[in-house]
Amino acid sequence: MTAIRQALRRMALLGIGAASLTAIHASRADAALVQNGGFETMTNGPNAFLGWGISDPVGWNFFNNGQVGCCTAVFAPGAADTVGAAIPGSRGYLWGPNNGSNNGLPAASPAGGNFLSMDSDPAYSSALTQTINGLIPGQTYLLSFNYAAGQYKGFTGATQSAWHVSLGNQTQNTPTLSIAGQGFSGWKTDSLFFTATSPSELLSFLAFGAPGGLPPVALLDGVSMVPVAEPETVWLMGFGLVLLGTIVRLRQRTI
Repeated sequence: MTAIRQALRRMALLGIGAASLTAIHASRADAALVQNGGFETMTNGPNAFLGWGISDPVGWNFFNNGQVGCCTAVFAPGAADTVGAAIPGSRGYLWGPNNGSNNGLPAASPAGGNFLSMDSDPAYSSALTQTINGLIPGQTYLLSFNYAAGQYKGFTGATQSAWHVSLGNQTQNTPTLSIAGQGFSGWKTDSLFFTATSPSELLSFLAFGAPGGLPPVALLDGVSMVPVAEPETVWLMGFGLVLLGTIVRLRQRTI
C-alpha cells in the first residue's frame, strides 16, 4: 500500500508540476505580446495630443481625423488636471480636483504611470492600433486593461463612454460608464477573451459615447495580453489535484 501511495503522489506532483510549468512558460513567453501597454514610452514625452507630430506612444499607431485641438492625449501622472496636454484649449485638460471639480480623479491610473484619453464623440474619435505578432492560430488569449470615463475642462453635462475593442475581425465592447457633468467614473478593469485566427492580428481601441459635443471622454491604461491555458493543461492540473486527494484519503484510513 505504501508503494501505491508513493506512486500516486509522484503522479500527482508530476501532473501539477507540468501544468504549473506550462502556465509559467506561457506567462513569461507572452507577457510582452502588447508593446508599451502602459503608454510609458513616448517619442517626445507625455502630455500631448496624438497625431500632431508632437509626441506619440511607441509601438502604437494613431490617425488624427483632422479635427483641430483634439482628440486623443497621453497624460503623465498628475498632469491631466494641472498642466494638461501640449495643444492649448479646453480639451487639453480633464476636470479634476486640481482645476475645480472634486470628482475623485486620481493623479495616476491603477498602473501608476501615463494614461491615455480619447474623445468618445464618434465625430472625433480615431482608432488606436497595434499589430500583435507571435500569436498561435486557434489559441485563446486574455486581453486585460484599465479604463474610465471623464470630461474635458470647459464642458459640462452628463455623458456616457465605452470602448470598442477589436482583435482582427473580432470586436467586443466594454460596459458603458455614465458620469455627471465634470465627473469621473473611477478606474475599472476589463478582461476580454479573443481567439487568434492568424500569427499577426491588429489590436484596436476605439472610444464611443454620447452625447456628442460635450464631449464624452474615455480613458485607457495597462493593456496586456496573455494566452489562456490549453484544455489539456487544465485537465492535467485537475488530474493531479484528484490524485493528491486520493493520497490524503488513503493516509487518513491508515491512521
